[in-house]
Amino acid sequence: ISLLNTSNLPFEIQVGIRDFYTDTVLRSIRGAEFEDTLNGYHEKYGFGYPHRVLVHVPNGHNYNDCTGGAGDSCVLNDPAQFARRAESEGWVQKFIDVSRECGGAGDVMGLSYEYADENYTEKLMKLITEDFGLEVNRETDANAVTYVSSFTRNPMPEQLVWDLSTRADTRKDTSFYWLQADYSVNKGVITASYDKETNTVTVTPDADVNGDFSILVSPWLMDMSRTITVVTPEGQYSVDVIPHEDVITRSFEETGDLSLAYAATISYKELTGK
Repeated sequence: ISLLNTSNLPFEIQVGIRDFYTDTVLRSIRGAEFEDTLNGYHEKYGFGYPHRVLVHVPNGHNYNDCTGGAGDSCVLNDPAQFARRAESEGWVQKFIDVSRECGGAGDVMGLSYEYADENYTEKLMKLITEDFGLEVNRETDANAVTYVSSFTRNPMPEQLVWDLSTRADTRKDTSFYWLQADYSVNKGVITASYDKETNTVTVTPDADVNGDFSILVSPWLMDMSRTITVVTPEGQYSVDVIPHEDVITRSFEETGDLSLAYAATISYKELTGK
């Protein structure tokens, strides 16, 4: 699944290094890949995608995500390196070989769930740090709640990336922060930003966005007492917004969240003719 929509959502991924589950799922590798993926999104769009990827060593599926220390599990310094090398260098089989040597499972599923005693742990750590050459860190506070609690929710961020193809099937709301589109609009990516100083909204939809969408004019973000400038690939437009009672009511009914309320909408199609 695409994580493009997490540009303003602090995101954490944790997995045990030998939690592969099956030969095709390869959970630990897939999880570690998101380090490069989310860094790439940040570089591409120039903002956002706060995240942390922790690969616990030498754990399988179960581990304690508390502060590391002597005798506790530790995490990889560079999960992306693990993701880049593990499949091409046959590391899954090497994990299985160590498991068999210690009297453990001879298959990927068993490897993912089996308990590691002191001898097994020692051999796994040697495999990871010496044979694979991966660096580990025992000082990371891996507690997920501590990490996400260091952030403050921003319901009206000034920059957005919206992947319209990734939307929850059971969600009834059609809004995404201060953009909105019906569920029939399910292709393409929209990037949007707001500049407070100039009261300007810049919206750039991909060419394959397959329908109309709206800018939700919120008093928590935009200055409705001034003309709003909307910049699009089709041109620049000046919009004088008039709040509508029915729009305000509908915004409350959709989310029940005052901080997500909006007072007017600007249809992209009506504005640009596209």
